[in-house]
Amino acid sequence: MNEDFAIGLAVFADVYGQEMADSCRKGAESGDDFTALHIKWSMEFPFGQRSFERVR
Repeated sequence: MNEDFAIGLAVFADVYGQEMADSCRKGAESGDDFTALHIKWSMEFPFGQRSFERVR
């Protein structure tokens, strides 16, 4: 897991709850299928951008 993913997952947990974040982490770790890649991208790009961290 890279730093952007970790930041994104923390923001996601703040918004949607830890249970949903745990499900996303499990999904991202499930492999390289479309679902896993989409979860990784979703955590890294819209939630994990360093510029987003400044507004938290």
